[in-house]
Amino acid sequence: MKWEELTSKDIEELDKDKTVVILPIGSIEVHGPHLPLGTDTITIYYVVLKATEIEDALVLPPLYYAYVPENRNFKGTISLKSDTFLKLLEDILDEVARQGFKKFLIVNGHGGNRRPLALFLRKMLEKNKR
Repeated sequence: MKWEELTSKDIEELDKDKTVVILPIGSIEVHGPHLPLGTDTITIYYVVLKATEIEDALVLPPLYYAYVPENRNFKGTISLKSDTFLKLLEDILDEVARQGFKKFLIVNGHGGNRRPLALFLRKMLEKNKR
C-alpha cells in the first residue's frame, strides 16, 4: 500500500499495532552522464514496492533528499545539511507515530546515508522514541 494513495479513513482503519510503515530513502545526486539524478531513490522505491507484493506493508512516499556533501560540486546534486536531514527523518517518523503506528522500517538506497542513519538511530534510541 502506498501512503499517498490512501484516504484518511483508510489510514484510520489500519491496524496500527501490526502495520509496518516503510520509508524508502535515496538521494538526488550525480550518477554519471548516463543515469538520472534520482537513481538511488527510484531504485530503492521500486525494490520496496516489489517487496510489499510479498509481505504487506504501508510505504511512505520516498525521500529523495539526503546529506550528499561529496557530490555537491556536481550539477543537479541537492544536498541537505546533516542537521536538516536528521530532523526531517525525525519529523516524518514523529508524524507517522502520531497517527498511531508503532513499527517503522527505513530502507536506504544511497550508500552515503549509512553514517547519518546510524547517528539517527542512536539519537532516537537515546530519546526512547523507537
